[in-house]
Amino acid sequence: MTWFFKKKKIESSRLDIDTINRIEEESKKLGKQQVLYVTIKRKVSGRGEVLVGFQDRIFSDKDLIRYESDEIKSQLNKGEFKLHEGILYFYPNVDLEWKPTPKKNIHKIVSNYDFSNVEMYLEPKDYPNLQPELAECFRKENIESVYLNRNVCQLEISDLDSEKESRISESLLNFCSSFYLSPFSKPQSPR
Repeated sequence: MTWFFKKKKIESSRLDIDTINRIEEESKKLGKQQVLYVTIKRKVSGRGEVLVGFQDRIFSDKDLIRYESDEIKSQLNKGEFKLHEGILYFYPNVDLEWKPTPKKNIHKIVSNYDFSNVEMYLEPKDYPNLQPELAECFRKENIESVYLNRNVCQLEISDLDSEKESRISESLLNFCSSFYLSPFSKPQSPR
């Protein structure tokens, strides 16, 4: 019997051609190979802001991007760096897909980014403790309960229509692209 091992695909942020050219220009200017150095700076609210700069390439750099930590790399590995008017920007490329469930009032959303790193069930009384994007959305759209687990978000909502779906999607996109550490605005004690 022969065993074939499938190598796990390692996701990495993409660089557009203008960004690659900009790295080459910086390398020529400084006379040393450069890489993008990427980190996330947290605001008081907890929202993450992606910071991009240049650093000298070292022997452990395998490509043109070096992340401050593996955690940051995993958070940003689905996005793309692009040059716009001389400034490097990170675009998260968040995907949301609404999937059917057996129950008419339960709606499942799957994303390529995590909603939460732990499994949680939330009721309306919990919404004020959430990040503003989520709290306002869940309250406004009369969502009866929420289940979050990694990249899955399930909503209990009786009267979902295409307009509500669009507004909910927009709020979830804003949340995912804000790189919060948690869906909660303040640390929560275990239940």
